[in-house]
Amino acid sequence: MFHSVRILAFLLAMSSSLLSAFAESVLVKDSFTTNDFVRKIGDRLHTQAPEQGGADTRWRVTSGVNSTVFSSEGTIITAGDNTSSEARIAIPAPQTIITVSARVSASTADWVGVGFLPSADDGNWLSKGETGALVWLLFRPSGSWTLFSEGTSRQLLAGGPSNYPAILFKADAPYEIGVSYDPAIRKARPFVRDGATEINLFPRDGGWIDTRLPESAIIKATGFRINGRTGSISGKAWVDDFLVTEAEAGVARFTQVPETIRKRIPVGTPRKPSEVEASPFGIHTTIFHEGGGQSPQFIERIAGLVSEGGFKWVVDYIGSGRTGDMTVEEVERKFARLPERCFQYADLLRRADVNLLLRIDPMPWAPRGREAEFDYSPDSDNMRKSLAFVRLTVRQLKPYTRHWQIWNEPNLGNATPFISPENYVKVFRQVAQVIREEQPDAILYGPGTAMLQCLADTPYPWISKVLEAGLLDHVNVFTFHPYRQPAVRENLPENASEFYPWQIWKTYENQIADLKERLRKHSKNSADFPLATTEDGLPDLINGAGEQQISWIVGAKYELRRALLDVWLNISPRTLFCLYRPIPDIFYHEQSSYSIVTADFQKKPVFNAAQNLNAVLDSSYARTNDVPVTIMPAGKDSAAPKGKLQIQTYLKDYGDFEELLVFYWSAEISSDTHARYPAALSIDQPGWEAPLFIDLMSMPVRRPKASPVEIIDSKFVDRRDPEILSARFTQTGVAINHLEIRDYPLLVKWVRRK
Repeated sequence: MFHSVRILAFLLAMSSSLLSAFAESVLVKDSFTTNDFVRKIGDRLHTQAPEQGGADTRWRVTSGVNSTVFSSEGTIITAGDNTSSEARIAIPAPQTIITVSARVSASTADWVGVGFLPSADDGNWLSKGETGALVWLLFRPSGSWTLFSEGTSRQLLAGGPSNYPAILFKADAPYEIGVSYDPAIRKARPFVRDGATEINLFPRDGGWIDTRLPESAIIKATGFRINGRTGSISGKAWVDDFLVTEAEAGVARFTQVPETIRKRIPVGTPRKPSEVEASPFGIHTTIFHEGGGQSPQFIERIAGLVSEGGFKWVVDYIGSGRTGDMTVEEVERKFARLPERCFQYADLLRRADVNLLLRIDPMPWAPRGREAEFDYSPDSDNMRKSLAFVRLTVRQLKPYTRHWQIWNEPNLGNATPFISPENYVKVFRQVAQVIREEQPDAILYGPGTAMLQCLADTPYPWISKVLEAGLLDHVNVFTFHPYRQPAVRENLPENASEFYPWQIWKTYENQIADLKERLRKHSKNSADFPLATTEDGLPDLINGAGEQQISWIVGAKYELRRALLDVWLNISPRTLFCLYRPIPDIFYHEQSSYSIVTADFQKKPVFNAAQNLNAVLDSSYARTNDVPVTIMPAGKDSAAPKGKLQIQTYLKDYGDFEELLVFYWSAEISSDTHARYPAALSIDQPGWEAPLFIDLMSMPVRRPKASPVEIIDSKFVDRRDPEILSARFTQTGVAINHLEIRDYPLLVKWVRRK
C-alpha cells in the first residue's frame, strides 16, 4: 500500500546508540589524573589546565577555591566538611548540540551537579535569572535528580531512580550524569549513564525538553558543583571524567535555510480554504435539507466553522421528500423557490472559497427490507415529479456549484437493497440528463454506496451489478462511504470497509485496488476512474452498556489515519461526516455523536486534528515512491510498534526547491494515551535538509501557572509549535535520531534546494 519501507529493528539498551546523532568534537576533557608535577594530590583545581581543551583554557573555581582539590583517587573533591565546590571552564558559545557529562558520587553531599553557565569568571551557580547556571542537572545521594534552568528560577523536571529502571541504583555507586543542549531550539536532554546504558530522564520527544531560556541567554562556560550541607564529610563526594563535546556541523536546520524558502512552507498554522488552491479534504453538513428552523446566525456559525477548519469541500444534501399525494404542478410550485437558508449558506461557502458538492435525493426513502414502490419509467408521475424537483433545484443553485451527487446509499438493505442496481442506473440516467440540460459543465457523482461490502458477492454484489448496468456511462466520479463496521477500536482504519471478521480484503488498500480494477474494466479505454468519499466518520456515543468504543481522542487519531489513507489512494474529495447535526441526546444518539463539534460549538479533538492536517497537506503535493525513506524502530521487543508501520511521502516542487512530507504511524489499536516507540528516520538520497516535526494531535490547551513541574510556558497556546529537528549526514543521505512512532500520524517536513 505504502511507500517501500525497510524496517530494521535493532535491539538496543534504551536507545543509547540513538544519542550519537553526530560526529562530536571534544571541547574539554579531564579525568583529573594526578602526577608528581602540576597535578599533585591535594593541589587546587583553580587555574589548572584541563587534560584536553583550548590553549588558554583554565579551570576557574568560584566557590571553595582553596578546598576544591585533586584526590588520591584521581578525582576532584571538597577538602572540608560542610562546604561546597564550584568549578567552571570557558567554552566557545555553541552553534550545534553541546553535551556536558561527568562521573559523580554525591555521597554525603547535598548533591552534585553539571551544567552550562553564562560566564567562567563570576556569578553564582544558584542565582536566579541569566547570571546563574543556564541549564543544569543535580544528582542526590538517594538517586533523585532535578533539572533547572536559569539558576534555581525554573525547575523543569524532577524524579528519582524510577525514571531510569534499566539501571539498578545503588546508593554508594558512582554514575555518569549529563545534559545535552541544542541552542537552535533551546531544548535540553538530561540523562543518567551507567556503563553502556544511557537513560533519557525526560520520557518523551527523544528526551528533549524546552528549557524556556530567552534568546539572550548565551552559554560561555560549563562546569560542576558539589553542594555541601550540614554533615557533608570532606572527600566523600567527588567528580571525575568531566567531558564536554559539541556536535560537528550537520545538516542545515530549518532556521538556517533562506527566509525566502521558509516563508513559503506551511508550518502547521491553521489555514482557511481561501489560502489553498485545491485540497481533497471536505466536511459534511446538513443545512440544505435539515436546516429548517435554524437562524441565519446559526448558518453563519456553521459556515465559519467550515472555514476555520480549513475544509475545502462541503457535502450537503437536499431531497424532494414525500410527494406521493402531490401533482407535478404542486411539486413545481413547492420548489419554485428553495428555502432562503439554501442561498445564504451556498453564498457563504462561495465567498469562503469552499467547493459545494450537493447531493440530490430525487425520491423519498422507503422502509428497509424491500425495494421502494416507484415507477422509474420516464413518463410516470413518480419520475416527472422527481425530475421537476431536480430541474428547479439545479436551476436555482447552479450559480453556487456544479458538483452534484445523485441519491444516497442506494444499496441500503444489503441483500434486499432500497433500489436495485438496474433501477438506480435508470434514475441516474434521467436525472443526469436534466442536470446537464440545466448545466452542461456539471460534474456528476454517485452512487454513494453504504460501505464497500457490496463489492463482494455476499450478501449482494450491488457494485458489480450497477457497473454491468452501465453506470459509468453517465457518472463522472464514483462515490462511496467507507464506514468501518462495527465502530469499535479493534476495527482499524487500515481495515477494509467490510463486515466482521474483515477477511475478504483484509486491508482498505486491497479493497480500493479491487474497486479500481472493476471500474477500469467498465470505463472507456480502461482508464482509471475518479473516486470520492462523500461520507466517512466515527460515532463517539456512549452505548447502553455504558461503554464508549470510540472516545474523542481515539476518534481523532482514527480520522487522521483514515483521511491520509484516502489521500494516498487518490480519493478526492475525502469527506468527514459530519460537522454538526442538531440531534438531541448528543452523548447517546448515534447519529448525533458523529458531529465533530458539540451543541455549544466546542470543538472536539477530531476537529482540531483535521484542522492540523488541512494546514499541512493539500492537492499541490503529489504522492511519491521515489524518495527512499526508512523508519527504524529503535527499542527492545517490548517497545516495538504493535502494528504495521505506515509511511507516506509527498513532494511539492516550488521551482527553486522541493518540499518533502513524510507521514508515519503504527497501524495498531489506539487509546486515549499515545503509544510511543523510539525510532530513527533516514533518507537514502542526498540534499535533504531543514527537517521540521509537526504533531498532528496538537490541541489547544491552557498551561497551569501553579504547576509544581513546569515543562512549557504557562500561557494559552493555540497549538504546540513545530519542532526544529537536527539531522546528520550519512554515506547515502541524511538521518534523524530521537524520533517516536505513535499510534497516529506524525509528520516530518524536509527541504531540498536546487
